[in-house]
Amino acid sequence: MPGACGSLETDFKIQWQEGSPFQKYRLLCFEPAGHGRARPPLRSWPSANLLQRDADDFAFCLKEIGIDTANLIGWSDGGITAMCVAGNKKLASVVESMTVFGSNATLPEKDRELYLKMRNTDNWGARARESYEKVYGTAEFKEMWAKWVDCFITYIDERDGDVCRTELKNITARSLVIHGEKDFFLTQDMADELVNGLRGNNVPVQYESFPDGKHNLHMKYSQEFARICIDFIDA
Repeated sequence: MPGACGSLETDFKIQWQEGSPFQKYRLLCFEPAGHGRARPPLRSWPSANLLQRDADDFAFCLKEIGIDTANLIGWSDGGITAMCVAGNKKLASVVESMTVFGSNATLPEKDRELYLKMRNTDNWGARARESYEKVYGTAEFKEMWAKWVDCFITYIDERDGDVCRTELKNITARSLVIHGEKDFFLTQDMADELVNGLRGNNVPVQYESFPDGKHNLHMKYSQEFARICIDFIDA
């Protein structure tokens, strides 16, 4: 389950390559409406409900293709979507297990400025934009990213920063939380919130950290990431 404005091509290309350890499974990449190959339509931006809507759409897609349960692996927004699926009593039965990384349940007010500063993709390095611009084109990605930032911030304005805190309280699926200790977006306390929240639900939870891992740790440390995920899924 990819991150903000993400797709298989931008976020999980390594995991889909021939020879990837993940090839032992049937792999499905959920691209929300408006992402990647799921275009048209263009992405729409429901205020303070974007990822909850994606959770509903994900469960609908599984039903349409005849899959009763799945092991979810979600990065960033995709991890939040996974938690919204697992924490929704109407949807949770589809979750065999849940792995999340680079994901947060709370968006604090102090992070508003952080997101606003990265709103204009003209200020990004070319390498950071490259894979997204290959999928969407320069102009469309610039507009899409700005709209994502504006939409994500509505979780502060309309839900007091509750991106998926409410859903976190209801998760019962066994879970793996992975954290990159050098993640620019996700602080240690955000990872701790997930782990402590899950343990508070009496959920079997495994926590793994990458001391030098950044937000995209699954790309730089793809083999170790695969080992951890596969050991967890197969346990």
